[in-house]
Amino acid sequence: MKYLTLFVAIFICVQTKGNCQSKRLDTKISYLGLKDPILTENIKNLISREVNADTSKNNLFRKGLGYIYLEIKQHVNSDTVRQYYISPQLLSIKEDAADELYPDFYSYINNRLVVIRLQGLDGFTYRNLNSKTKRDFRKLVDRYLEKTQKRTFYDMNNKKVFTDKNYRLEHFKFHAGIYIYIFNNGSAILEDEK
Repeated sequence: MKYLTLFVAIFICVQTKGNCQSKRLDTKISYLGLKDPILTENIKNLISREVNADTSKNNLFRKGLGYIYLEIKQHVNSDTVRQYYISPQLLSIKEDAADELYPDFYSYINNRLVVIRLQGLDGFTYRNLNSKTKRDFRKLVDRYLEKTQKRTFYDMNNKKVFTDKNYRLEHFKFHAGIYIYIFNNGSAILEDEK
């Protein structure tokens, strides 16, 4: 057994070109091209639905804001090959957010950001995102959100409590997502989130 452990350690050293320090490797949030036509078509439909849902001036998707959250689950059961969950989002990622709150990948459809999570990797892999990767991704998401502004908050006695230099109103839609089930025979079923 100790020879097997030694072999694995040597193999890792060779593969990492001699960098055998006991540190975690930094990972990145990479671009991923989406080519499943059923998925891409339904993301386009969801974007269109959100843009046309509200004709008021408060429709942020119509203003070009908002992004799509995509969760991919592979091999759900014997009949279902893949399951997608897509949802419109208008939420920012906070600076102190844990690595687990960042997506695995990102993409674009119709010039709209799509953040991608691969379900099933949680608890199986460990990601170590460096601060630059996190900052760059937050900037990417911020392009699809309302601009931050300076806002001062007061208590009930009208005394200043604190000032937030990067205040942004967060928007969240309940039950706005869609589940897409892809079957072995290539057919698909869509189900609105309830």
